[in-house]
Amino acid sequence: MNSMMLIVSLMWMVPVQPTPDERAMDYFDVYAERQDFARLMSFYADEAVLEDMVYGHYAEGKSEIRSFLDWSRGAFRVVGGGPALSLSSLVSDGNTVVAEGHFRAFEFEGEPLGPWRFVIWLEFDDAGQITRQTDWINYTPRRNYLGGENRNEAVKE
Repeated sequence: MNSMMLIVSLMWMVPVQPTPDERAMDYFDVYAERQDFARLMSFYADEAVLEDMVYGHYAEGKSEIRSFLDWSRGAFRVVGGGPALSLSSLVSDGNTVVAEGHFRAFEFEGEPLGPWRFVIWLEFDDAGQITRQTDWINYTPRRNYLGGENRNEAVKE
């Protein structure tokens, strides 16, 4: 009997790794609140890649991702307050999670922007960190977000 109680007690002490869905929900919760940039960055593996297909940006490694997402760059305010984004669906398969939603209307440096619909593809490693993020964001006004790197050049046939 005592050995059974010991086994049950030890089971409670073993940390449970969150699922990719849970990690993705935590990531988007932190992103939506837009208060703790260090915590947002903690979701990324050191060698993670972020590719923004519409904007034409490719960031390799946590340092480049940090520079690209940099929340301290410019004055940001969600119109009407509240979270910066809203999710409408989350689909997963193994370590891959695809989220659909929108960034709420906001002001950046006094310019009104959004709402912007998005599809964000996240790939997680076994430790629960993002190793690859692919963004498809419907940026508007379009004229402000064209002219980035042609990401089609990455296609190898």
